[in-house]
Amino acid sequence: MKYQIYAKNLEITPVLSSYLDKKLVKLDKFSGNVLKLEIELSRDSRHQTGPVFRAEFNLSIPKKLVRVVENDFSINSAIDKAIEQLARQLDKIKDKNLNRKKSDKYNVNFK
Repeated sequence: MKYQIYAKNLEITPVLSSYLDKKLVKLDKFSGNVLKLEIELSRDSRHQTGPVFRAEFNLSIPKKLVRVVENDFSINSAIDKAIEQLARQLDKIKDKNLNRKKSDKYNVNFK
């Protein structure tokens, strides 16, 4: 799956990039419908305590934009949470489309 990474106050190391590639494998079953995936990773430099790292995923599929934002104490756990939430949303969209197709199959219009 192709994607674009944007980083703010954070360096994208090869280790972080490979970690992201490994985690994005979960989304491969949806890759046929994906038009564009943008990932923004950032670190809030003004925070003293609390979740400092932020992972934002913007996924474009036909007729929809799925957006997930997660904050956490480490960038890896923020990425994990965001990908889990994105997978749940994509599963919900997939199930909704399948149910719609099944109901259309049984709807017969008599004239």
